[in-house]
Amino acid sequence: MNQKKSIIYGGGLKAKAFAIACVASMAAGWLSRQLVHGKVSADDRVAAFILDGTVVAMLALLSVLGVRRWLAGSLSTKEKLTTATALLLLAVFFAVGWKWVMIV
Repeated sequence: MNQKKSIIYGGGLKAKAFAIACVASMAAGWLSRQLVHGKVSADDRVAAFILDGTVVAMLALLSVLGVRRWLAGSLSTKEKLTTATALLLLAVFFAVGWKWVMIV
């Protein structure tokens, strides 16, 4: 019974972490656009660079580790689909933040 409970909570924790990563990616896209257009104050530039660096690190880490495990043959079909979907979603959320988020 405890094992089933821990699996449920563990999955929820992973979903929350991925949701936070998607929100961070979208915020990085929006801040990057603001930074490129010169609408970010000098105080907020550091925060924009830190957030952009975090998103780049997440994408690089997921890409490198996912591709290494993929090429080594240690991923199941479900894990391959999950890795590819996660990379795609993080890139899409960055693009959505860049193009459509209009926070005033």
